[in-house]
Amino acid sequence: MSEIIEKLKLGQYAQIALVNCPSDVKHVFAPLNTTDGINKHDCIFAFSTNKAEFLATIRDVMDEKRLNEEGILYIAYPKKGNPRYPDYVHRDEIFGLLNVDVADGSIDHTPFRFNRMVAFDDVFTVLGIKYSQKGRSLTAPSQSTGDYIGYIDEVRSMIQSDLEVLTKFDALTPGYQRDWARYLYSTPSEATRKKRYEEMSIVLKAGFKTAALYKQSLKK
Repeated sequence: MSEIIEKLKLGQYAQIALVNCPSDVKHVFAPLNTTDGINKHDCIFAFSTNKAEFLATIRDVMDEKRLNEEGILYIAYPKKGNPRYPDYVHRDEIFGLLNVDVADGSIDHTPFRFNRMVAFDDVFTVLGIKYSQKGRSLTAPSQSTGDYIGYIDEVRSMIQSDLEVLTKFDALTPGYQRDWARYLYSTPSEATRKKRYEEMSIVLKAGFKTAALYKQSLKK
């Protein structure tokens, strides 16, 4: 049995959803009962080849509630200096990209929590994200994206005069839309909101889903 299977105790799961696994890596999971279907599971093991895929996969699992209670998502991402992919995810930026609360490990004030980080091989590092409702407060913090779901229509009203921005905003998943709603309406200042709206327009027109991804592209 491979080292990663033992390290993550993957053998304990009756079935694992294996998503976007490179063909030359599939043999690692041969001892396990895996499926390509990503519905609702106790364990999902997904691969990403760049930062955008990394964030999109996590957002999809969160938005579509693809994990059972106490379930875990392991997502492999290309590490810095890997010999295979030009893009990578720097481990030091992950907490910022996912809005991880360093106090309790929660991601964006949701039941999804940072669990662990382990090496896979010379190309990938694996991040573990666990879904658990245990011990959660019934009152969500004011910076939670869930608090701003009602503002999504407000965002559409704000950007309706710019068809390109509106089209790109409507193409985003609900999670990304809530992120932008929070970014725009978490400030009481109209001047700041206008500035943030201008930034959002630039980011979406440039083809990026988040300001963080856009800013990272400028550093390359």
